[in-house]
Amino acid sequence: MVGAFFEAILALVIVGTVVALFPIVKRPNEGVALGHAGLRTLEAGIIAVGVAPLLVVVTLRQHLTGTDGTAGTDLTTLVTLGNALVAFHNWTFLLGPSFVCGTTTVLMAYLM
Repeated sequence: MVGAFFEAILALVIVGTVVALFPIVKRPNEGVALGHAGLRTLEAGIIAVGVAPLLVVVTLRQHLTGTDGTAGTDLTTLVTLGNALVAFHNWTFLLGPSFVCGTTTVLMAYLM
């Protein structure tokens, strides 16, 4: 739960850095500034999408422990679904901060 909170904060901070750096990067090349803003916003969006599966896994974990009062829950299905959601989160982490951020860094280094 704390990890999901920190990733949501990360997405907001990424957007904040775009807003802060846009006027500085715009001076030498406005196209690069727009590309940087677009890619960083895409990165923040991918991170935000990856937060949702973490929150769903927390809910599924409550079903596994039986703290929500449900009876007769199929544990195998819940574990499989939980593993799939964690895998989805891992893929969003690979696409967002790893791939898109790397692409943005190469764009900035090459065109500046």
